[in-house]
Amino acid sequence: MYDLVVVGGGAAGLGAARTARHLGASVAMVNEGPPGGDCTFWGCVPSKTLIEQSKARASFDAAMAKVHEVVAETAATESPEVMRQEGIDFYDSHATFQDDHSLKVDGKVLQGKKFVVATGSKPAVPAIDGLAEQPYLTNENIFELSKLPGSLAVLGGGAIGCELAQAFARLGTEVAVFEAKPQLLPNEELEAAEIIQTALEADGVVVKTNTLVKQIAPAPATPADSASQPRLKVSWEAASGATKAAVNATEAAVNATPDTMEFDQILVATGRQPNSQQLGLEEIRVELGANSQIVCGPDLQTSVSNIWAAGDVTGLMGFSHASDMMGRIAANNALRPKVLQRTFKPHKVPYAVFCDPELARVGVDEAHAPAESRVAWLPLTKDDRSRCAGHSQGYVKLIAAPRAITRHKLGGKLIGATIVAPRAGEMIHEPALALAAKILPARIALMPHAYPTYSSAVQKAAAQFFMELEGLTWREPNRQAKA
Repeated sequence: MYDLVVVGGGAAGLGAARTARHLGASVAMVNEGPPGGDCTFWGCVPSKTLIEQSKARASFDAAMAKVHEVVAETAATESPEVMRQEGIDFYDSHATFQDDHSLKVDGKVLQGKKFVVATGSKPAVPAIDGLAEQPYLTNENIFELSKLPGSLAVLGGGAIGCELAQAFARLGTEVAVFEAKPQLLPNEELEAAEIIQTALEADGVVVKTNTLVKQIAPAPATPADSASQPRLKVSWEAASGATKAAVNATEAAVNATPDTMEFDQILVATGRQPNSQQLGLEEIRVELGANSQIVCGPDLQTSVSNIWAAGDVTGLMGFSHASDMMGRIAANNALRPKVLQRTFKPHKVPYAVFCDPELARVGVDEAHAPAESRVAWLPLTKDDRSRCAGHSQGYVKLIAAPRAITRHKLGGKLIGATIVAPRAGEMIHEPALALAAKILPARIALMPHAYPTYSSAVQKAAAQFFMELEGLTWREPNRQAKA
């Protein structure tokens, strides 16, 4: 019997298994296919490689060759052989719980004292008329394309949709993004989303927000179709929940152009669905939520006392680095005494959207800042490195709340940051560390930053909590900052 059995081999599963080995536990990992999961094979690694290649204006063939090269290099660091060398017994198989201490694996029973379920997620496919009957792309097969699409419809304006829309547009594809909500990146500040939309449109992407795709159907055949895949017709209408102003804008656009367009390919990027089915979880009374996510507390323990969950399957935070952190916390809590238990705190985990410019955030956004908070905002037009590089679209925003006794002296306490900048994904870690470690904003403002760097914009924003700088100082939160 193993001390810990990890079900799933993605970022969360790898984090859990390696932490368990570090703690001296006997560990088994069960995963269908090689370890690495979505991030290595269909997510972060291939998409960010493609994005970098598109920035360099590489050809499609060269870009995809690089994608496959980097995926192979990454997969080699977490292969079944590497797992076994690290002392982790690896089983390439589907797993089904027989009871709370045993799994059916490849026709035999595998027993464990404790379990971490880290089976990830898959693309959520919307119920659009005709979509199921047509070939479509998701992040799981788009990197298998052997030919650059002439045109691409992207269903969904979240991070995946925006990133791949911009990358394919830069590679030469005609791209349109359809988003039912009033803005791209619906979970982000409107101000940030508008900058990303402007950047996508500058690359030739057609953006249709407040737009509900109603039907996907084969386009009328043409002589050219005999030598290629038939084109697909996308039909849409204004989303029913749109504001009056947004509906008017959408209707104006529809009046100017037809409400149908034809595309060579369709990319579905409308969200994720937890992989919790066909594992036998309900049979052993592991509680599942409305979206089939495994319900767990901040300690990641499920309703069954010796089973923990981590990563996308929990529905808590859909990022690979968050999954890795959850996996490590789950394994720690499964194997160590209560006094050494840890909790997962999503508000302390930074993340980034890798468009150009990038968007990164940690903690609360301005619209959800609590009472008495202060906001420091610095546009990139006032940042010298951005001036040098010719980047004017973007900003650094820091949000500070008062401390219990000292209130806003020394800047209070940092509770959130949003950055839109060419290197936002790198810049966000200074505010993230300050938030997690309770570092005073005064320390950021007083610490010398290399000049000129993008990170010096974080320093200049922090200084606004104490003084007026280039005509800017802190302000109260704008409750209308989000659509």
